[in-house]
Amino acid sequence: MGYSYFVSERVTVNFSVSWWQQAFRQSSFVLFNPDPARIGVLSIGSLATLGLRPLPLVQLDLGRVFSLFGNAALQWSVPDGSLSELYELGFSFVF
Repeated sequence: MGYSYFVSERVTVNFSVSWWQQAFRQSSFVLFNPDPARIGVLSIGSLATLGLRPLPLVQLDLGRVFSLFGNAALQWSVPDGSLSELYELGFSFVF
């Protein structure tokens, strides 16, 4: 589930929350199996996509062709409790 907000004409914020889980483990279908050891992952941050293009957490348009963007995401693996983080900064040039 995602939310996009246009802060101003030049700044956009995109925020998402997702849950995913393995459908196959050791060559068997486990999606609806009540096994408590199955792995699920809760993710928050810049996860949303528009088609095949990922949406940045924050995007700053510097003109018609240049923009800066930043991505950040946190993933929590359930039930083992491990955390992983993603941070990215970048720019885009559209011609």
